[in-house]
Formats: sequence, C-alpha cells, structure tokens
Amino acid sequence: MTSNSDVISLVQGRVSEVSTDVNTIASVYEITTPCTVWSNEFCDPLLIATRYFTLYGTYLAFAIGIPGNALTCIILIKMKPFNSSMIWLIVLTVVDLINLLVRFIVGRVVASVSGPFEDWSCRLFYITAETCNFSSNLLLVGLTCERFIATHFPLKMNQWCTVQRSILAVAICLTVCLGQSMYVTEVYRANGLHQCVLREKYQNTWGVLYEDSFQTTVFKLLPIALLVLMNCLIARRLCATKAWQNKLSHGQSQSKSRQQRQIYQMLMASSICFILCIMPGIIYQYCHLLIERDDNGIRARLIMMNTFAVFEVYNSAANFVVYSIAAQKFRSEILHLLTCKGHTVRSSIWHQRPLRLKKHLVTSAQPKISVDLLD
Repeated sequence: MTSNSDVISLVQGRVSEVSTDVNTIASVYEITTPCTVWSNEFCDPLLIATRYFTLYGTYLAFAIGIPGNALTCIILIKMKPFNSSMIWLIVLTVVDLINLLVRFIVGRVVASVSGPFEDWSCRLFYITAETCNFSSNLLLVGLTCERFIATHFPLKMNQWCTVQRSILAVAICLTVCLGQSMYVTEVYRANGLHQCVLREKYQNTWGVLYEDSFQTTVFKLLPIALLVLMNCLIARRLCATKAWQNKLSHGQSQSKSRQQRQIYQMLMASSICFILCIMPGIIYQYCHLLIERDDNGIRARLIMMNTFAVFEVYNSAANFVVYSIAAQKFRSEILHLLTCKGHTVRSSIWHQRPLRLKKHLVTSAQPKISVDLLD
C-alpha cells in the first residue's frame, strides 16, 4: 500500500511539473504575459524591451500602413496613364493592405472564437496572411522586371508589357501563393494562447524541411536575389546612358537626368526596404535550429522571432512612405488630392507625355529609357 507521505510527494511532483509546463508555454509563446508568470530566467530587461517594441512597434506599423495603403490605392487608381505598371502597383498595395488588416484582427477575432470554429478561424487567417505575405514578394519582383524591360528594351516595352499580360501574371502569382498556403492545413489555436501555431506532428516530420527550405528559399530568398541582380543591371544601364544624355540640349538633359534620378531612387528605396525587412527573418529561419540548441536558445528565439515579425509588418506598411519619398509624381498627386487644385491641367499633360516619349524613341537611333510610371 502507498503511504500518505508517498501520496503527498507524488501530488507535489505533479503540481511542480504542471507549473513548469505552464511557465515554459508562457515564456515561449506569450511575450505579453506579465513577468510574474514567467520563470526568473526570462525576467530580464532585454525581454521586457522586446515585449514593448513588439507591442507598440506593431501598433505604429498598423497606424501608418493601413490608412497609408488605402490612400495609396486611391492615388494610384486616379493617376494617369493607366498602364501595366499600374496593375502591379495597385495589386501590391491591396495585398499589403489585406495583410495588415489580417494581422491586426487575428489577435482579437481568433482569440474570441471558441468551440469547433477555433481551428477553422486559425486556418483561414493563416492562409490569408501567408498568401498576402508571399504574394507581396513576387509582385515586387514582377514590378522590377517591368522596369528592367523598360531600361534594357525600351522599344519592346509597349509590346511585351500590356495590361492583359500584367493581369495574367498577377493572377498566376496569387494562385501559386494561395496554393502553397493551403497546402499547410495543420494549423490550430493552442488552448490559452492568442496565436495560431502549427501542430506538433507537422513540426516534427516534414514541416521543418518544407517551411525552412522550400518556402523560405523560393518565396523569400529567391526574390531578394532577383531584386539585387535586376537592380544592379538597371543601375549599370542608367549609368551607361549618362554620356549619351550629355549630347542632348540643356533642357532635354535636365529632364532626362531628373527622370533617371527618380527611377533610380524608386528602385533603390523599394528594394532596400524589402531587403532590410525580410532578410533578418530569412537568416533566422535557416539558423533557428542551431539557436535553440544553446542554453539560452529559448530566450534568443523569443527575442528574434518577435523582432523579425515586426520587421515583416513594416515591409507591408512602408508603401506610402517609400512612394512619397522617392517619387515626385506621387507627391504631386497627393497634393492635388488634398487641395483639389490643378489636377485637370496636370492630367492633360500626363496624357500627352507618352506620345512625346514614343516620338523620341522612334525617331532616334540611340536607345532611350522609358519614363517610369511614378516619375
């Protein structure tokens, strides 16, 4: 028979085991949990700073990105002429807006859903967020491809880059990203947590290989490599045309120099923002297994995971800021929208601008760079 002391010791052991499990779960998944719930090793200033950076940094990104992307969509729709580049820009902005809205409501709606709809709601939000996240990367690559064609093959720009082909390419990108997001269906909401996490079975079998190797390489690392390559070739092409521009008249030279500078600024601003926001998360995705083997692996994983998640949110929220800084035409359109002055005159000028460019391209033997849409 079991003595009373054995029973008491067994119960105390069970209680301490459950308490340890609760503290471990809270420390790994719930960064907003008060420090009194965490074990003492997780209560340090760096984790507290990460907690507030994640909380207020994400709210700041939502405050900037949601109204900024909505205003950007309105401005892009009103801008003339409406060509293939507009399709890429509008869809990219809409996708980033949906991504921000999903991330904003997922912690509120999913946490309030109970019963049989918990897993369904998590799966819905997970698929939507992943589709928007990866589609944003591919759409930026497609937009850069159009700019590459505009600088290297200006005479073929109107023939290759049409509105119909842009719509088809955008539809293919969205379909591919939606398909790979729906392939991962083992998502649920853990009890007591506000996050949608992957099931343990998925994480321990093929999930790590799929998420770390395929998703990160194809939808994150490969777009960054293509962006760096195409931007380098575009910058090289723009620098090579500097000597040719010096042969033009003074007025034409100033106009071409301004157009070249704005194209270069737009490309560099978009690409640098994308790389700075996405690249740290890629490095973490490849190295997190090595990080977790360290004694402070859970602590480092908690800090890096939440910090890089904030960076990805800012990647979707930075469209309005990047376009406003890099594109003078975008700033002018904002001013016209706010003041309602001079829009008719400027629109007529923009309608005539492609005709002048086409005339220059046909009559000259030297290859010229077509003006980007946001110049």
